[in-house]
Amino acid sequence: MADSEEPRIIVDDDWKKQAQAEKERLAQVEQSADDADDRLPPPTIIELVRLLASQALMGMGSQDPRTGQIVVALDLAQFNIELVALLQEKTRGNLTDEESRILTQTLSELRLIYADTAKAVAQAVKEGRIAPQSAGAPKPRPGTPTPPST
Repeated sequence: MADSEEPRIIVDDDWKKQAQAEKERLAQVEQSADDADDRLPPPTIIELVRLLASQALMGMGSQDPRTGQIVVALDLAQFNIELVALLQEKTRGNLTDEESRILTQTLSELRLIYADTAKAVAQAVKEGRIAPQSAGAPKPRPGTPTPPST
């Protein structure tokens, strides 16, 4: 090699195309992974039960972001529990074993939590720790849990 000659790098056009194709493929894989994180789960009976259960739980005590206080809306909780019960009644015999088990278990747990929450709210009102509010007071309906009388 002569001193005046510098080493040359020869780049094959096929190699460039392959590198570009690989880069595009990796970008697509990365985009697909990002899209998968943003997607909602597919709509199923189980997801519907979860949605209604979360709404019922919020009614049994959620924090108001403006005030930081815990808000209990037993009427909202009762309504969503009734929706889960209605879903159970109307889908009886048409669910998989897993769907039926999850629906029954969720409804039982919601009813127990509701009864405990209603009892705690009634006790707090009785003790004067919170003021009774008629807007959130549940209205008794057949087949649903009601707060214990004090």
